[in-house]
Amino acid sequence: MLLNELKFTILNFEALVTQTIIIPPGFSGIWFRNAIGKVWKETLTQEDYFSLWESKLDKGLSNLLNIGGHSPRGYIIEPPLSPKRKYTEGEKFSFRIILVGNITLYAPHIIFAIKFFEKEHWFGRSKGYGRGNFRLLKVTSGDNVLYNSLEGMTGFNYDEYNSSSIKVNETYKEIILNFVTPTRIIQENSKQPVIPEHLNEFKIIIESLSRRIKLMKLLHCCDNLAKLFYEEPEKLKQIISEMDSERSKLNAQAAEVKIKSKNLLWIENDLKKKRKNNNSKEHEFTEQKFGGFVGEITFTGNLQPFIPLLILGEHLHIGKDYVYGLGKYEILN
Repeated sequence: MLLNELKFTILNFEALVTQTIIIPPGFSGIWFRNAIGKVWKETLTQEDYFSLWESKLDKGLSNLLNIGGHSPRGYIIEPPLSPKRKYTEGEKFSFRIILVGNITLYAPHIIFAIKFFEKEHWFGRSKGYGRGNFRLLKVTSGDNVLYNSLEGMTGFNYDEYNSSSIKVNETYKEIILNFVTPTRIIQENSKQPVIPEHLNEFKIIIESLSRRIKLMKLLHCCDNLAKLFYEEPEKLKQIISEMDSERSKLNAQAAEVKIKSKNLLWIENDLKKKRKNNNSKEHEFTEQKFGGFVGEITFTGNLQPFIPLLILGEHLHIGKDYVYGLGKYEILN
């Protein structure tokens, strides 16, 4: 049940810079997401914006799922992985947005909103040199072209991935995970992210991934979640109980897998936010922490039960702040 029928779509965006863009310092995904969010807020209906950006759960449902009031988002913005920060006129760049389950329905609105960076909205620095624009050239989903600059929207034939289609025919006794973007894994009942020195169990990876998959499936791939909660609460509790039972089994099996080697580095990515003090004319600065580990880790043991979950994680990321593109990893063998 945990790994069945979780569906998602990957949108690939290709853009052409029309006025020089300089991305502010730090992990670019943080800035990409915030810039895109401002455009979504102005171009989407209030209902669509809140569904995507500030979706809140009923208190009873959030308690049942053991999460906060804000629903985990059903999208992931993957910025260019290059450390490059300056894009001059005539250069191309690309990025991806991954939409999970029913969030795929918002794809046309998302594409339309991003086109506003062509003229109506700037991209890059907030003022001066580096505050620029880009022209959206093409949006694809797999081999399907959804948008091109000459014809506009050309169709809604999304290349949908389904977790049920993942088949594992080989036996895996060793696996290498390469964490590409800063990864912030916060274990249940903890407030601090796992640092490289404390990442000493495969179980930490599996617990985090299985919880992500469980919430994504319930919140974004279950059309009648609210109806179940209000009209058939016992049935919903049974579904959650079965998922948790699968997670417990996976976690127990994960305890048998060992770490062969690891080469991880912690990277800090602090973001200072400026806001006006209501009691004065001065501005206050608050700091958000986006630090995480990157690098490789090799696991050995009976890895067969975990391969489908790890493959899903390659697309859906792992850990906190995944919507910014944090927690991206790749399987190297």
